[in-house]
Amino acid sequence: MTKRARLTPADTPEKKENMEDWFSKFPDDILVNIISRLTLKEAARTSVLSSRWKYLWNFTTALDFAGIGKDIIFPSKEEKSAYVCWVNKILSLHKGSNINKF
Repeated sequence: MTKRARLTPADTPEKKENMEDWFSKFPDDILVNIISRLTLKEAARTSVLSSRWKYLWNFTTALDFAGIGKDIIFPSKEEKSAYVCWVNKILSLHKGSNINKF
């Protein structure tokens, strides 16, 4: 005999009706504004949320290559080259009309 999973209060039909996806109701401009507050790596991760979000990070108004800080020290020439290639790739993918932070 197999056990059935219990319905938790959040799984009940009444609760699911109240748990709607309110982010999906926002216009793209609002979503881009939210995404612009993230680092580029975090913003790019949002592309897996849905097909609508797939390319929103390309319109971010803040190109924050961070986590790295102002003084970047590369142990090797190859790492420096890889970083420059990554920045160039991001710049080529950017489709926003303006950049407020770089």
